[in-house]
Parts: sequence; structure tokens; C-alpha cells
Amino acid sequence: MNELVSIIVPVYNTEKYLNKCLNSILTQTYKNIEVILINDGSTDNSLKVCKEYEKKDKRIKLINKENEGLSATRNLGILTAKGKYIGFIDSDDFIEEDMFKNLYEDMINNNSDISICEMTNSEKYLKENKTTKVEVLNNKEAIFKLLYDNEINNYAGNKLIKKEMFENIKFPIGRKFEDLAIMHYLIEKAKTITYNSYIGYHYIQRPGSITKSISESYLTDYLWATDVFISTIKENHKELTKEIDSTYAKYIVNIFSGCTKGRLKAFYNCEKMKQKYKIYKNICKDLGLKEALKKLNFKHKCFAILLFCNKKIAYFIGSKI
Repeated sequence: MNELVSIIVPVYNTEKYLNKCLNSILTQTYKNIEVILINDGSTDNSLKVCKEYEKKDKRIKLINKENEGLSATRNLGILTAKGKYIGFIDSDDFIEEDMFKNLYEDMINNNSDISICEMTNSEKYLKENKTTKVEVLNNKEAIFKLLYDNEINNYAGNKLIKKEMFENIKFPIGRKFEDLAIMHYLIEKAKTITYNSYIGYHYIQRPGSITKSISESYLTDYLWATDVFISTIKENHKELTKEIDSTYAKYIVNIFSGCTKGRLKAFYNCEKMKQKYKIYKNICKDLGLKEALKKLNFKHKCFAILLFCNKKIAYFIGSKI
């Protein structure tokens, strides 16, 4: 079997990264691909670069439109896609030449609805001497790993997904953290998920990218996506209440930490955050601090303990670091 894979690449002001991204896609060892390149109203030379690549390779389908954001652009890509399987690559990232070959083979060999590989942002990553493991999971097992962010994560870029999975599931328009808001729906819908520890996706944390821009709207969308994620899983998996609450505590700590990094004192103390703080305190009391904060790294765990003890001091120290 050699079925068509549709690779959706939203483009917005990434001219400095586009060549590396598109070259990594067009040199894939899995050749039966269509590349849906969607320029989302770029104001730099991204469209010019896209047109040059469209002339080079007939597998590229270029769509040029007004700026609507990542979610609307991805949704358009899904509607346009002719392949049975869909992958998403951000235009400032790049992939290993055999990523889609590995994802596709894992998908076929295990009759999966979603195939997943690992991702890295390390520039020191070396491909040689890397041993890999493959796990075949049902949706409940995958949701459990998703809660722990262990092997299964919310990112779209390191996955190959059957197009039919997106029926009645769309990326939320006008929101950031669109992956966090829908990935659990896709995993819940899947009967079988394959995870491969092979590192195939390289994501770039560039200056000015969404993940580097902390603002009230940024954190408001994070709150919204977190609530969608947590409430949906809690509704469907009451047996995972402890794991869900621990994950929720981690997200709440991340939001308060984001406030300190962005010097957003007013948002830190707003009514919505006061409500989240009560939830955080209750989780810590119910589970105990050790259990509630076990998913945090050392730095965030220190902030989380300080936050639990004294919210004002936590902001003061966090905003000074």
C-alpha cells in the first residue's frame, strides 16, 4: 500500500525558515504526498518563497488568503486535503527525511487511527545510534499518557492522523493553544494509537513566536483550552480523577508562572485567577502537595509550593527572576 498523505503547512511571516521547512518535506523518503501550502496573509516575502516552490514540485498546492490565524488555516487545509492521512508541519519547523515513512508504516502495520513520533527543539540532536521503541495503545491508555505528557502530547506536528478523524472536529478559530483544545477529542475518538520514540520532528522556538509572547489574551486562551481539555477528560474518565486533578494543578501553576514572566500583575489578581487559585489550593489539599505537584519540574515545583503558601510573595519573587 502506498496511499496519499496530505501535509498541511500554514505559512505566516516565516520567510527565514521556509526553505529549510519545505526542503525537509519535499525530500521525504515517502513520496506519495501532497503539500498544501497555505499563505495566511504574510506581510514578508513568504508568499514569494511559496510560489517558487510551487513551480519546483507538482506535489505542492498553494493557497493564498487573507490572514485568519492558524486554526482557520488548518481547517481549510483539512477541507482541501485529498489524502487518506493528514499531517501538520509549522512553517518555521523541519522534519527528518523518513518521518512520514515511519509514521505511515506504523499506521498501516498496527491498523492505527493516529501515529505519533517524538519531537525535539535541541539543535544538538544526533540521528545516529538512536534506539526506538514502538507502543500500540487503545484510547484510554493514550489519554492516560496524555495527562502525564508522557510519550503522548497535545502537539499536532509530530502526528499522522486519518482524515476521517476530523469529522465534526475542527481547530477553534480565533484561539491560541488550538492543539491543546482538540487533541484529546481525536485521541478519544481513535480506536488504536501507535507511538514510536523515533525523533522525527524539530520545532523552533523563534523570537516573536506565539510561545514566546505572553500577554493577557495569550493566558486567557491557555485558560480556556485547559478548561476544555480537563473538563472533557474528567467527564469521560472519572476513574482518572487523581491524574486529572494533578494535571490541572500543573496547568494552573503554568498560568500563574506565565503571569509573573509577563509582569501581568492585574491579570494575576483578577477574579478569574482568584477562582483558579481556589481550585489549585483545593487540589493540593485533597491530593497532598507531593501528589498534586508531581508532574512539575524542579523549578516550577518550587514556584508551585511558594504559590500554595503565599500568592503575593510568589508573584513578587517570580516577577523578579
